[in-house]
Amino acid sequence: MQYNNPDTIIALAHRNFGAAYQFVPPMSVTLGLAECLSARKVRLFSDTGAWKQTALRVALFGPVTAEYPMTLLQRHADAILTATAATADHPIGQHPEWALF
Repeated sequence: MQYNNPDTIIALAHRNFGAAYQFVPPMSVTLGLAECLSARKVRLFSDTGAWKQTALRVALFGPVTAEYPMTLLQRHADAILTATAATADHPIGQHPEWALF
């Protein structure tokens, strides 16, 4: 068990309670990274849209590093990450006229 930090409370309040932070529990139960990585199968689902667009890209395309623990799943034998279209979307994909390269 751990105390939720202010960023987590704000995010949960925004996504689930219309920003009413007083309804967010002050503590959460969490699994450690070792437990997650030792599982035979890992199934993740992200449906939070813009909140997780960057995290999704880092998890899928970033270098494997403990700085971003989600990237460690790139080496897992049976990990599947599913995301909604809103989470997989990105402003760059909406603007092909942007010359970025």
